Amino acid sequence: MKETALIIAHPKMFRTSPLKFILLILLCIVIIGIPFILFWYIRCRTETLTVTTIHATLTSGVLSKSYNEVRISDIRNIQITQTFLQRIFNVGDIGISTAAQSGIEIIARGYAQPYAIKQAIESSRA
Repeated sequence: MKETALIIAHPKMFRTSPLKFILLILLCIVIIGIPFILFWYIRCRTETLTVTTIHATLTSGVLSKSYNEVRISDIRNIQITQTFLQRIFNVGDIGISTAAQSGIEIIARGYAQPYAIKQAIESSRA
């Protein structure tokens, strides 16, 4: 079976934490918020959740890299957590676990359309 990318996603800054985003933008006016918002932006752009027909992969990092991969066929549980504001902006945290581990193996925080990601994983498992 050929591996095809179903979803390639990055965390969303404003939609994940709109109050934090607005506060940092206001702090940028007095230059204090610039390093914080730059760090947050770089972290969001370098973290990628990729769902293919065979694997679900979370990669992150600039200087040091973190790579976590699980096979779609091994996934036993998908958890989605959303705060009230995250529900309004349709973002959430996604936890993916397999039967091989006792805990969650992939935790992806602040991704848009978490239920679409869950559905893409479930459609690949069938």
